[in-house]
Amino acid sequence: MIFYPFELHTHTIHSDGSYEPEKMVELAKRAGLFGVAITDHNTVSGNRDAMEAGQRLGVLVIPGIEWTTFYGHLTVLGGSAGNWRDVNPQNVLKKVKEARLSGACVGVAHPCRPGYPICTGGYDCWGLKPKDYAIFTHYEAWSYLSPALKITNDHASDKYLEICRAGVKIACAYGRDWHKGVHQECNAVTYLGIDGDPNIRSSLNAIIKGHTYISTGIRLEAWLNSAKGVYYDIGATPNDGEYEFAGMVARSADKVSQKYAVKPQVVELSGTAGTYRCEVNGFKHFSMTVKASKGEFLQPRIYGEISGRNALLLQGTPFFFK
Repeated sequence: MIFYPFELHTHTIHSDGSYEPEKMVELAKRAGLFGVAITDHNTVSGNRDAMEAGQRLGVLVIPGIEWTTFYGHLTVLGGSAGNWRDVNPQNVLKKVKEARLSGACVGVAHPCRPGYPICTGGYDCWGLKPKDYAIFTHYEAWSYLSPALKITNDHASDKYLEICRAGVKIACAYGRDWHKGVHQECNAVTYLGIDGDPNIRSSLNAIIKGHTYISTGIRLEAWLNSAKGVYYDIGATPNDGEYEFAGMVARSADKVSQKYAVKPQVVELSGTAGTYRCEVNGFKHFSMTVKASKGEFLQPRIYGEISGRNALLLQGTPFFFK
């Protein structure tokens, strides 16, 4: 399985973005992304142009839409855009199920970030309980720029772990919510673990299966290894028992780690199965022994510094043990 860098939340001039779809794809390529999802507000009119540009430029474009309502926002990737016009807290789970049946991934967008400057729908106001999220495929634990330094993302990450503690496996995602211009703040990336040929379907399957992690300036190549020589990728569902979590912390293909002085210091697996930590103090190999029982989970995390401040630099979909 290879993990490819994607941006899963963008906007073009077909809604409130500054770029034509072709330009957005070009910018994604310049940023070192393998793929990008077009998620304009309540319209799919820019998807065809973006996909044609992707074919020319060698960028995998996932067609999508952002259901934008007064109660919250959802990104719908692939499949059918669905009938979003009357979605509300009473029927949202039914509407999401319909979209999922069409082959789409449906994720919760910027759940703890208020709209700018002031607008309804920025917060997750659906009134959902943790187990309700089982119908969704991904959750933006991080959103917008400098995600590791935003308190709203601390809240979203905490809520993501609350969902995981309820036994719900949902992919960890980042959404730049890319609208415009050059910013003096860094962005993160969602890495999708794709087994085989990378295409729209295999990318969506990576989200559905939870083979994802989000990071700022860091690439993580790591696996759970059993004594019998079986390897489990991030987001897998291994049997309970003892494992070695080993791999390498490397720089991402973009320039974020150098430009913003990203310094990984500690690799961690934590969750209901306990907390396991290994110091790396740089871009290095690591190894540690972990143990988990049935029904427990362990989430990969990397802590360190960015722009001279302590921060969570990477988090992934947990290993859920059966």
